[in-house]
Amino acid sequence: RNSLAAALGTLGRYQDAASLLERTLKEMERVLGRDHPTTRTTRQNLALAYRNLGRDADAERLERETPGSQA
Repeated sequence: RNSLAAALGTLGRYQDAASLLERTLKEMERVLGRDHPTTRTTRQNLALAYRNLGRDADAERLERETPGSQA
């Protein structure tokens, strides 16, 4: 799903990418936990999608919530 979302982003379909990543993040957190590397990657990808949509406050919130993030 991360790869599909990245492809959607490349096509400029940022809202579609964000929607897919939102669903994926919820599932990753439930199945793998908040601190799993794949969950962190999904959270970072969603933050990028939010930035592409001009949702900087949402992106910053996710970046702060990401363990080991540089934010």
